[in-house]
Amino acid sequence: MEKMWPLKKCCFCFKLETGAYTLGILGIFACPLNVYFLFLTINEKKAETVPVPVKLYGTIWSAIALIAFTMLIIGSKKRERQCLIPYLLMNMLSLILNLMALTAVAIYLLLAGRMLIGVAILIGTHILTAWGVYIWMCIYSLYLEMIDDEKNQVDPAYV
Repeated sequence: MEKMWPLKKCCFCFKLETGAYTLGILGIFACPLNVYFLFLTINEKKAETVPVPVKLYGTIWSAIALIAFTMLIIGSKKRERQCLIPYLLMNMLSLILNLMALTAVAIYLLLAGRMLIGVAILIGTHILTAWGVYIWMCIYSLYLEMIDDEKNQVDPAYV
């Protein structure tokens, strides 16, 4: 029986490198869109009470994510495992923070009597978190695969 961990394929059919590269490209396009929609949504609602730290946090987080996605692309193309570490750290931190924040929002809505939206947010949050953990496991599997490749590589000096 073939072992399940680490994962051998991304999205059950692509090579891990292909999945990492695709995720990096999608992430690079998503970061500027995230900042754009953050400011667009705030400006259209004329929410003058939205604090500047919220805008600043979103912009800084998107910049960090842009760097992590760029390094993910470089690491997957050049097989440099150290380049995968920023993505792995950023993604895990993001998953934990999003899970906590959105679960808190869902609980608040449930306690406020808005059952439908509270349950929808709770279910959606857990589905997206599960998907995020799966993607994280794919990139971590690529990282482990690169470590194995380095261990199995023969040093030309000893040949």
